[in-house]
Amino acid sequence: MYSRLLKARNSEYHDIVFDNECIRPKDAAKFVSERFDQLELIPGPTKDHTICLPVSQVELETVYQSNSQITLDEEHQLHIKYYKNLQKVWETKKKLKLTLMKIDKSKKNARIT
Repeated sequence: MYSRLLKARNSEYHDIVFDNECIRPKDAAKFVSERFDQLELIPGPTKDHTICLPVSQVELETVYQSNSQITLDEEHQLHIKYYKNLQKVWETKKKLKLTLMKIDKSKKNARIT
């Protein structure tokens, strides 16, 4: 059950696909928040058939039901594990970016000589 909760929790941070474009949840929330009065109701049918929940209705209900089934300590452990994993991802991304920059710099130097 712990891994399912962690997976559900992490899915909140996946990009949203809308109109065949990926949008970060943070950017989508900011956009909607700034335009709430205009976006309260979107008239007409959608033309984008790629929109769907990343989880099934049963999985969604299970996640919401789990809110009352886990203790504050378990919730805390989920947060700790998530942020540790997130830190590892950022460190790896940083190292990859530095490596790519070194490769790019060496290619530029190779062209000059």
